[in-house]
Amino acid sequence: MKKLITSAIIALSLGIAAASAVPAKQQYKPKKKRAVKIGKTSDQLYNGHYNRRGVYTYTTTEIVWKRGWKYKNTYLHKIFPNGRHKVKLIKSKRIHHVYPIKVRYRSKIVYLGQHPYRITYRITRFSNGQVQRLVYKRERVGRYRHASW
Repeated sequence: MKKLITSAIIALSLGIAAASAVPAKQQYKPKKKRAVKIGKTSDQLYNGHYNRRGVYTYTTTEIVWKRGWKYKNTYLHKIFPNGRHKVKLIKSKRIHHVYPIKVRYRSKIVYLGQHPYRITYRITRFSNGQVQRLVYKRERVGRYRHASW
């Protein structure tokens, strides 16, 4: 009887251990993937100097003197995949000179402390519509006034 009980206990303990060793129903876990960007990345679009897969274009401007006039020229630069560089003038705008149209002088008397001063302003109007107002002269007035008796 003792042998039967011990063998039953051993069999039950081995059965429980074997049952716990079998994994439960496994759940599906998807593999992690890296995000894939659709389209060209920034290093593919501008790789160093220019993109060798196509034509790289940019614009520049410069101010030039020609026949006594000032011009602002805009150029279109094209760099081809074989390294050739082509420049084309796309816009030329004449820059007008800014020169004074009218100059006049105005004066007013102000008191600085107790003493009166006549301040004369030079007012200059320019061709582009700007107005410049500068102090031209500042002189003290009524300096030799005597006290009345």
